[in-house]
Amino acid sequence: MGTVLKIVGGMAVVFVTFLATLRALDTLGTSCPAGERFELTRPFPPASPPSSGGRSFANSVPALESFADSMTGPNRSPVIVCEGNIPLGPEHALHSDIAAKGAGRFSHWGPYVIFSSSDGSDPNANGRSYVVVKPR
Repeated sequence: MGTVLKIVGGMAVVFVTFLATLRALDTLGTSCPAGERFELTRPFPPASPPSSGGRSFANSVPALESFADSMTGPNRSPVIVCEGNIPLGPEHALHSDIAAKGAGRFSHWGPYVIFSSSDGSDPNANGRSYVVVKPR
């Protein structure tokens, strides 16, 4: 019995260490790319009604409208949205998925960036900064 507990305990330590390493690589291994930066300013109005999940918010960035996704170019926009210094994504997400699933999805459509926070929190209240970057 003691040997089994040692094996299970050892496996648990390895598993927890593995998860911590993945988290560190995920956080430290990515950073917001260099390029032209546009700070998103609060308040971020909801881009979806609460009945649809309510995880999407919008901000206007008129200077980037000519690069936006459109019906004829649904994956055209090169912009990245960053939460702090961490890139969000996936980009070019359906607006309904941003609202329902959140988790950092975003879309650059017309003059607007429609986005969700990485953890589903309200970006108006979570204290994090949001920036749109047009990479070089």
